[in-house]
Amino acid sequence: MRPLALAPLLGFLVVGAPRAAHAIAHHEQVVVQKLRDASNKVVGARVHLVIDPESYSRVRINVGKLTIDPRIRTNHADHRRVAAGVTPGYVRLQLGELQNMKPRGSGPSSYREMQEVKFDLLYGRGNDLKAGEQVDIYTTFTMSLPKDDANSSWHVFGMHDGPVTQNDKTHVHELPSDSSPHGEATEKAP
Repeated sequence: MRPLALAPLLGFLVVGAPRAAHAIAHHEQVVVQKLRDASNKVVGARVHLVIDPESYSRVRINVGKLTIDPRIRTNHADHRRVAAGVTPGYVRLQLGELQNMKPRGSGPSSYREMQEVKFDLLYGRGNDLKAGEQVDIYTTFTMSLPKDDANSSWHVFGMHDGPVTQNDKTHVHELPSDSSPHGEATEKAP
């Protein structure tokens, strides 16, 4: 058989492979909208995203600095703790944390349900974020309980300067301002 005759068959096998065979915990469908106050001024951002935790039971949704403090050691375990916010140096704001996510179906699978979430990020309230800034919106995943954070193994997805992606701008977003082209959140800021 000629080698090129196998190409269509191999392409079918790769495309037709089940998602679980190559799946990785991640987030997707990120939408950043203008969040206005009662006087119609943009005071923050509403961040929508879908979390696919795969088999992880805890997920943190974070806003990062785009660069890690160079004084931090560079091995994967250190970067992962920095990404999760266990060690300072990258997280500017933790938007939220999901725990004990529901299993998919009733079978023995340890995979968790995907979850759509939204968070309000208000400029200057417990953070140093400002309209028009570039930030990294990324997720970290673990199986451990909160009391075990320092010893946990963290999976990182979407970090701009970390163990998974190096300078990948896919997850970098501009925070909305009054003049930015972002869409509008339907509700006003709390």
